[in-house]
Amino acid sequence: MSTIFPTEDTTMDRRRSLPRSACRPVFFVFVAIALLALPALARAEHWWVDAQSHTRYMALGDSIAAGRGAMPQTSGYVYLLYRSGAIDDFSDTHLSNAAVSEATSENVLLHQLPQALPGSRRVGFRPDVITITVGGNDLFTLLDNPDPTDPAALMKVLTAFATNMAGVFTTICADPHLRHARVFVSNLYEVPKIDELIPGAGLVVQLLNDVLATVARPFNATIVDIHEAFEGRRGLILDELRGADPLDGHPTDKGHRVIADAFRAAMAKRPGRLTWAGH
Repeated sequence: MSTIFPTEDTTMDRRRSLPRSACRPVFFVFVAIALLALPALARAEHWWVDAQSHTRYMALGDSIAAGRGAMPQTSGYVYLLYRSGAIDDFSDTHLSNAAVSEATSENVLLHQLPQALPGSRRVGFRPDVITITVGGNDLFTLLDNPDPTDPAALMKVLTAFATNMAGVFTTICADPHLRHARVFVSNLYEVPKIDELIPGAGLVVQLLNDVLATVARPFNATIVDIHEAFEGRRGLILDELRGADPLDGHPTDKGHRVIADAFRAAMAKRPGRLTWAGH
């Protein structure tokens, strides 16, 4: 017994034979969907306009900038600056926190900062204000060496850090969408308990801070002195808490508040805009 399949002609005939009333429900469904979508489209347009007109704040860096140590992490210094109005009025600030745990200065240069730059198919975030906290994980790479105190290994880390930070400043100055951004970079604080476990660790932190200051000087970059803000104060670092990991140098809630205060003070005193003799 053979099976007879409908031909194209018979199929078209059946479509033509459908009453118009059968098509009406489909038409009304499409109309209803379109009407329901209008408010969403309007909100999307409103969001886009707001994002372009509001002050755009971008945070770059490592776990400290990501809020590690604060409970919850959204109480970290970046979010404190955002909520306090240090950047702009809270309702007029558009925040993008690109910082991630374990990030080094190389990660900031190659992976975080590019998110602010325009690409072939996107305009980029184009921040008006940029804060950066990085360097601790650069120093932690010294622990991968058989001798963490090896001067040659330290020089290699410091040289790479200097190159990466110079690259960050140069990229910001060279891009027409970023060169007018206010840029604030924090140095590092010492962790006394780490210095007890690894003699000379405090000196290494000071050396990295000196390198950062040297690299920042030609760009007129604003350095937020967290090192001084933490010096001699207690209750700012997690390793001071009972039962805490002695190598956990992340800030406590109080520590994040101190960092935010230091950034806020720098923002009130300095314009934060970079200059570059090469451009």
